[in-house]
Amino acid sequence: DLVAAGVNIDLVHRTELYPASGVVALIDSAGERSFLCRAGTNENLTADVLPDNLFEGVGLVHVGGAMKLVRLDLPSLLGRARRSGCVTTLDTDWDARGEWMKHLGPALPHVDYLMTNEIEGRMLTGEQEVPRIASALLDKGPRMVIIKQRFPRPD
Repeated sequence: DLVAAGVNIDLVHRTELYPASGVVALIDSAGERSFLCRAGTNENLTADVLPDNLFEGVGLVHVGGAMKLVRLDLPSLLGRARRSGCVTTLDTDWDARGEWMKHLGPALPHVDYLMTNEIEGRMLTGEQEVPRIASALLDKGPRMVIIKQRFPRPD
């Protein structure tokens, strides 16, 4: 179906070793989100399935759910992307293992635009206020930090 719709799937790697990762988002009446996650291929992605010419003709590389990509060498991947002339973006996600900066910190010098939310930013930096979170993250290397904040829903 993807090919018929014109989507290039040349870099799609299939494996029978792991199930597909899955997420169900639950949103309550106040807009608070909770997620049910099933680990699978995302958590087992490694650089050996990414070809050397991965970034040819590519202008932007985005890594979403970075904290779930526990086996992927983020500094190497993003460093290769930047050296190839790509703009790099990264969205953190929640770190259920609690390794926050151990996993993410070495990748930050290779990130142009970092996206996180306020709660994840607190976990990453130990700071409580959004300006201090942003400043602490900027000091680690990204050109820009975008912090998604929750706002009360109007009644």
